[in-house]
Amino acid sequence: MKVGIIALLRRNFRVTYYTNKEIWDWCFDKHYTADDKFSELLTVVLSPYRPRIAKTDPHISSDVRQARITAHKDTTVLVKAPKDREFIIDFSDYLFLIKPSEEGCMNTKLGTVLITKKYRSKIFVKEMFVEDRKDRPCLYYGINFSRAALDRDRRSTMSDSEAQRTIATIWNRLIEKEQGNAVQQYLELLLEKEDHLETLEAKNCVSKTTAEKLLELLKKLHPNGFFYSSEDPDPTEVYSIFVPC
Repeated sequence: MKVGIIALLRRNFRVTYYTNKEIWDWCFDKHYTADDKFSELLTVVLSPYRPRIAKTDPHISSDVRQARITAHKDTTVLVKAPKDREFIIDFSDYLFLIKPSEEGCMNTKLGTVLITKKYRSKIFVKEMFVEDRKDRPCLYYGINFSRAALDRDRRSTMSDSEAQRTIATIWNRLIEKEQGNAVQQYLELLLEKEDHLETLEAKNCVSKTTAEKLLELLKKLHPNGFFYSSEDPDPTEVYSIFVPC
């Protein structure tokens, strides 16, 4: 809740809570710390909600009036945009408001891979949109981290390397448990010419079980292919013999 409020306040939106006892106006308290550094603290300015006065006060707008009248039963949150800005909320940025279909998700305790096309390249943290990773190396599928932290500007505090390892670990667990079509989908990413965030840490995160499943599928797709490991201490040399016509 607080992370969302901070993100709105930093864009100059006004956020007000109408509860059954008080009105909460959220704002930043700007001050200097002991070491003479400027700081902003998330603050609530409290005032009584006074529902009876709200019914007759001509200076109160209709939405505020209704919020104050119903506050004794239901907490109401009003978000107002600055006068020079159109108020548009993309509800798909919040997975807890518009949940993806079960068919479009593959779940682990670390996070969820979002297969549906509209979520591709999008990073979510605890169901809130954080970043679109279309730049190379791009994120091919969407991802919703369940254990990452956010800073006050709703940015993930997870480093790129941590994100890459976590994503690769998520795919490793999906393949081990054979969720959905994870084996084929991850193999296709590994065979891509360009790198993706999903595969950058595969070498360090893929288990033997996962590797065997990937190799098994690879052999089925290419029954006449030859496969070898470049890291094998005793690699087998392969020669191509050309027979003249």
